[in-house]
Amino acid sequence: MNTLKRGYSIVKKDSRVVSDIRDIKVDDIRAVSKEAYVLPTDCDHHIYILRDSDRMNSFAQNALLKIMEEPPQNTMFLLLSPS
Repeated sequence: MNTLKRGYSIVKKDSRVVSDIRDIKVDDIRAVSKEAYVLPTDCDHHIYILRDSDRMNSFAQNALLKIMEEPPQNTMFLLLSPS
């Protein structure tokens, strides 16, 4: 799996896994948000998998809530947590 900067991993061209050993910060969510508004190129949907989503700080949670309330067309979010 190719690794991009700051914990993003390429799963498929239009899919991303957001995770790292650190907390998920608001800048990570803002990067996802910015990218999510670009239409997918090779697939029908953008898919964002946020592993360890329980590690998001409150600023990141608020930023994610904003995009999830009115998600871009053809975008899916999967939030995973160990419990």
